[in-house]
Amino acid sequence: MKTKKEVIKYLSEQILLILPKELEISKSTIISNALKIKLKNDAKIKFSFQSIMAGTKGKNTFVIKFSMMLYDDNFAKIISQPTGYDLTNNNKDLILSLNSANNLPKEWNVYERYMFDNEEDRFVTAARLVEDIKKYFIPFCVPFLKNYNLLLDSYQDYEFLKQTFLNRWKHFAIAVTCALLTKRENEIEEIIVPLANKVIEKDKQNNISFYSFAKFKEVADYKKEIIEPIKKYMEENNLIGIYTNKTNE
Repeated sequence: MKTKKEVIKYLSEQILLILPKELEISKSTIISNALKIKLKNDAKIKFSFQSIMAGTKGKNTFVIKFSMMLYDDNFAKIISQPTGYDLTNNNKDLILSLNSANNLPKEWNVYERYMFDNEEDRFVTAARLVEDIKKYFIPFCVPFLKNYNLLLDSYQDYEFLKQTFLNRWKHFAIAVTCALLTKRENEIEEIIVPLANKVIEKDKQNNISFYSFAKFKEVADYKKEIIEPIKKYMEENNLIGIYTNKTNE
């Protein structure tokens, strides 16, 4: 395993082995710099790998940067109702994106951590990278693509969703959608709204400019501008309460 191509192929093969079985993969494709996965429910996962040359360490030495993107066209249409579903956007069905630059412990030196050089066995470096994906990225797959009860449960404690700050505009819409899909609408007012207000206030106190629940904070009337468009679309398409048990079946 000397070249970037060989490393990326190996990483892709290892990631396929650690994905939860409940995702129910129907097809996977390994290309030059990515692993593309399609699920039986038509949702998709993409792992992308980008190499950075590290010439000072010798020939065939490079650093791997990586990201994971989750796609679900049906779910994306629902959560986009308050703002409109942009048919011209190539990533219109993207519902979550995580990457090695923003979604790993900030104290890590990812440049050194994922450097494939001649000083360490490349299989050791690869195993470390895959283990980090397993710990920090994979736990989002089942809640976002398969089990909306699980995703809604995560709003009980914001620590899980805090890692998805790039999704901050959709945090409230995602919670509303999950609550309606699982027939847990009462939790919108009992849990989600108080949580959103609490998190926004905490962000203010900490002088954080990129607010979580950003869309919720921006609108004048969250019921009229967020909840009603989502609920109307779901009622028209008979989507209310279609996942009432804990496994989305």
